[in-house]
Amino acid sequence: MTERAPDHGNLNEHYIADILAPIFTEKRTGTLRVEKGSYLKIVYFKDGKIAYATSNAQFDRLGEVLVRSGLLTHEQLEDAMKRMDQKTSLGKLLIQLGYLNPKELVQGARLQVYTIVDSIFQWDEGSYHFTEAPLPKQVVNLNIPIPAIYLDGISSHAPMTWLRKLIPEGYTASLLLNEQFYAIQSELELRPNVEEVISWFDGELTIEEIASKTGLNEFFIAKVMAALSKLSLGTLQLKAKPSAEGEEIPGESELVQESELTEVMSFDEEIASALSVFTTDQAQTLQAKPEVSETEKTRIPSADVPSTPQPAQTVEVQEPPAREEIPEASLDGGHSHLQEEIPYPADLVINHEEMEEE
Repeated sequence: MTERAPDHGNLNEHYIADILAPIFTEKRTGTLRVEKGSYLKIVYFKDGKIAYATSNAQFDRLGEVLVRSGLLTHEQLEDAMKRMDQKTSLGKLLIQLGYLNPKELVQGARLQVYTIVDSIFQWDEGSYHFTEAPLPKQVVNLNIPIPAIYLDGISSHAPMTWLRKLIPEGYTASLLLNEQFYAIQSELELRPNVEEVISWFDGELTIEEIASKTGLNEFFIAKVMAALSKLSLGTLQLKAKPSAEGEEIPGESELVQESELTEVMSFDEEIASALSVFTTDQAQTLQAKPEVSETEKTRIPSADVPSTPQPAQTVEVQEPPAREEIPEASLDGGHSHLQEEIPYPADLVINHEEMEEE
């Protein structure tokens, strides 16, 4: 198992997965600040769950998320922005105008959190700092379980270098789920392919065997195993790969990132499909990404009838470059400098009594 990440450091030394894991397993409460260039993203945690998240990137703003999700039209957002003043939040105004009800506002807020956290999984540079302390009173607690967002971020974005720290080259693995996983399983809204692969984790079947039975990509399966292991929701069991005499043990080329070899559903389609399963009474993580096709290593047989038996030739599949992260537009108000602090946005003002009446 990899070493526990410190509470502050650099993302080129500690991947975000290693930072979030102890927050979940130790049920920590506090604030995680992540900076990259002029971008600043803050994630609030309460007892090991995500309470809320903020960002100074235009792409992450609540209004932008509401429009992309189909909860709000461009015309409605423009109208609301014209009517806004310093005393009225966007969220409250949208409800007053009848463009949203309180439940839809919470849906948008959850999608905003998902967008911000998912983008951090795509960062391989920058700095982070976790401060353990009670949350500010003005922070609304959306109570979002970490594992679903974590599994989605790892399976979509985790690099091979991170995976190799858990499953070294020349090894395969199996995973045995534990009681902690089954205790929270009902809270998790997982992508269908993640649910499918998890159903095969019995502590016996290896990555290759599950790939053969399901048609899923080995790299994808390995990342789901590693994610559950990092969250202490299962026991990872390593096994050395068998190798025939004179043959090289297959390595990283067998585990090709499926996200680079298939078309990815647009973000708009993802969040739109996620809305159909949202409820405010149960914390749910919203994600709906398409299954990916299996990518295997191709072996070419040696020429027929040689005078001396010739070893098989191997065509190595190059690991593709890391997927380009979601572009982030200019900062709020067109300022390019890093804001020293992002106050809790007044966008989300929720009348809980109104929600109960809905």
